[in-house]
Amino acid sequence: MKRFKYRMNDGKELWVCDNCKKSRAELILLKSWKLIDKREDGSDCEFCSQPTYAALQATDLCTPHSSGLEESI
Repeated sequence: MKRFKYRMNDGKELWVCDNCKKSRAELILLKSWKLIDKREDGSDCEFCSQPTYAALQATDLCTPHSSGLEESI
């Protein structure tokens, strides 16, 4: 399985499969996730194989720090 290692805005690192990578392309394009490594092996995707990650929304994983603008709107 192809896997890709990304560093999120909060500094956490996560190995994801090709399907999870494609389904979260907006995070990659917006630079919320930065590619730091890739490999092809038999290990599982950390995002879709663990209930703790699967239960979280993508926005929960990579929400940028609040600028306070949301409160004034």
